Amino acid sequence: MKTSFAFRQRLFLTCLSLLFLIQGVAGQSRWRFIHRLQSGMVYDSNVEESLYHPRAAPALRLMLDTKGLYTSGGRHWNLSYAYNVGGQLYQQPLHENKMIHEASVRTFYHSVFFRIGIKGGLRFKRFFEKRHDYLSGSATPYVVLDLGRGFNLEVCSRLKTLDYRFNDIYDHRKHENMLRLQKRVKQNWSLALRLMHNPVLMRRHAYEYHISRDEWRQKANRQKDLESIVGIEADWYAGGGLFSALYRFETYRSNSDGVAYRRQGMTLLAARSISDFLLRVIVAFQRKRYLDKVFPYLPLDLDREHEENNYFIIDISRDLSRTLSAVLRTAWYSNESPYASLYYEKFEIHTSLEYRF
Repeated sequence: MKTSFAFRQRLFLTCLSLLFLIQGVAGQSRWRFIHRLQSGMVYDSNVEESLYHPRAAPALRLMLDTKGLYTSGGRHWNLSYAYNVGGQLYQQPLHENKMIHEASVRTFYHSVFFRIGIKGGLRFKRFFEKRHDYLSGSATPYVVLDLGRGFNLEVCSRLKTLDYRFNDIYDHRKHENMLRLQKRVKQNWSLALRLMHNPVLMRRHAYEYHISRDEWRQKANRQKDLESIVGIEADWYAGGGLFSALYRFETYRSNSDGVAYRRQGMTLLAARSISDFLLRVIVAFQRKRYLDKVFPYLPLDLDREHEENNYFIIDISRDLSRTLSAVLRTAWYSNESPYASLYYEKFEIHTSLEYRF
């Protein structure tokens, strides 16, 4: 195990222990807690996310989610945390069995004219039979200013890291800088413009392609990328439903040949109660074009969950009692594989029961 990964793993376990300590000593103070336990089955038409030889299999899925919120007496300051652990277990293939831990904490102070705070998160994904374990983390200070006349401006700077347990080819540090200007057009309708400028520093070296010799060579310096994003968001309430739309245009540059691309994408979300059911629909699609004459020398990533591009999800839930709900989800994906510009498809059906306490 790499030294850096071992340190981050200990940090994750320490933070997790603190979350449970908070819950244990909070008692009946100003803390409020929400817990969810979910158990069910999932059918996956392409478990290994293969391009040419999809393999279908059912899996057992378990998930525990807990959240806590502390509000100060004056209501100007609060602290919240969330912890989620889930596992997906296949009878075959065993190498796809995995468990994911996610923890986050946020605190902020707010007044009439501004809100200032910081939030952090950790994610640990562990495979039982293959060497793709990784740990990621982020820290984000932010401020939101009320500019008047329905405008507010959010400024944040997020530092993100990704650290694989058994190799460092895909390890990197990303510094996300964002400006988001939101306008409440009407009581039930808002628009927002988002600008992001995100330098990325990979731990690996950059590569260059020599056309004359048809060969790749490693550069002396590390790979440095730059991600730039312009996004437009719209949220509105109508007819008892919530609707949201996000368009983003992304340019990605790199000093390593084959990596640069441009991408446009749209994400649509709708949620509405129909009789005793809650219906949620999410649709996302993108168009991605690589800018160099060659594709990247290395596969894009080890974990393809980092690159979910095109999907259509329908989620239906119904409360069976005050504490118990039934959930049915169908999902279709067309995601970019580890090999640039090649896409695999998969279809999933989830059925589960959720218990709240």
